[in-house]
Amino acid sequence: MKRFLMHTVQTLFVVAALMTLQSVKTVAQTTSGDTRTNTGSVYSSIGFGMPEDNLSPGSASMGLAGVSTFDPYSANTTNPALWGHNPGTRPFGRGLLRVGYETVDASGSSEVATFSQITVDQFRIVLPILHDQIGFSLGFQPLTRAGYQVMNVGVLEPEPGTNVEPVNYFTEVFGRGGVNRVEAGAGFRLTSNISVGYAGSLLFSSIKRDTQHFFDDSGLGSLAYREEMNGFRMNHRFGANVRHRGILREQDLVSLGATFRLPVRIDMDRSLESVRILQDFPRTIEHISGSAGNGSIHIPAELNLGLTYEPVSTVVLAAEWLGQQWSDAGFSYSPQHESWFTDRNRIAAGGQYHPYRQEGATPGFFNNMKYGVGVSYDTGHLEIDGNRIETLMFHTGFGILSPRSVSSIGLSFQFGIRGIESQNLVRETIWGVKLSLNLTEEMFRRQLFQ
Repeated sequence: MKRFLMHTVQTLFVVAALMTLQSVKTVAQTTSGDTRTNTGSVYSSIGFGMPEDNLSPGSASMGLAGVSTFDPYSANTTNPALWGHNPGTRPFGRGLLRVGYETVDASGSSEVATFSQITVDQFRIVLPILHDQIGFSLGFQPLTRAGYQVMNVGVLEPEPGTNVEPVNYFTEVFGRGGVNRVEAGAGFRLTSNISVGYAGSLLFSSIKRDTQHFFDDSGLGSLAYREEMNGFRMNHRFGANVRHRGILREQDLVSLGATFRLPVRIDMDRSLESVRILQDFPRTIEHISGSAGNGSIHIPAELNLGLTYEPVSTVVLAAEWLGQQWSDAGFSYSPQHESWFTDRNRIAAGGQYHPYRQEGATPGFFNNMKYGVGVSYDTGHLEIDGNRIETLMFHTGFGILSPRSVSSIGLSFQFGIRGIESQNLVRETIWGVKLSLNLTEEMFRRQLFQ
């Protein structure tokens, strides 16, 4: 127990260090001066960010959340019902830290842009309370994420009949933030085949946007806006899992899982500051805060269903469907953004091979690993001018088991395409890699809880 808690404290320090390394650099250009074009080119700039996929480390190599997939040596982050599972003669505590690196190449009608980012995706611990019956979990992960830099070049045309020259301008928008959750909950095994779980979370929403306008007329100077929106609210989600052996063949395993997250509305406090710079001297010309800047965001309900089949101990086959009612989502600060929200559906399927589970397996480096592959299709939560912002993603990865313990390191890789290159929208090519550190430690030398 003491050893596990020391690992947990060390992991928290790593989380704090990695969060300071996060960087986002996205560039997209257009000559139209159309703000719709800009938000269409960097999709996380719409509303309160892009929804983040919650992939458990045991199933990330298949591109699956793991709603029906249980790995005894890694923390499941998706289904609270699985937190009560802790099979075997010894109860284990499980800890997870996952970081990721992603590069996106975005191409429009006339411009090409690239951004990359380092992210802290998840942190979680799962502790047995009553061995293989009740488990407790505490974790942190993002629900949505925004991170972008948009550049735009345009011309301010004068009114017809006026003796005024057109003014060229350059606009740069930086955005960051999103919705994060700190969550605690428990899983319960009601019978040997049926489990349920509950998780309550505190959602923190923080969205920041800096906009700068530069004019080629020195008399106009430059104009900058700084906008910040913050809020928090409690949220709830529920999970269930049904497992049964020997359905199609002797000792095979079929597992059905489901999770449901309630919708939630977060009241936001907004501050808005405008600054004009004339001859290198800044002047604040407007400041809005408090009730004058109040608004809200509405995060939609989510349903996740999964089916896992293990014909033999070394093979795992799984499929999932996730649905989010983004047509009910709200962003009171921009009715135009709200009009682009549409219901999101994500389907994924994949398989894993675990050679070390085979009876009489020969010890060795490659036999001490697990391998996975999968594919996912996401209809997206945005529809702009009749165009769905869809994502097709291919996944693969492997896990390396420690030769001295049951801890492991997981690497998963993603390649995919998002969006469409038409009507000033952007097509994104996505490359990503995620590193999962799975700390699994024996909690008690003797089984104190039975």
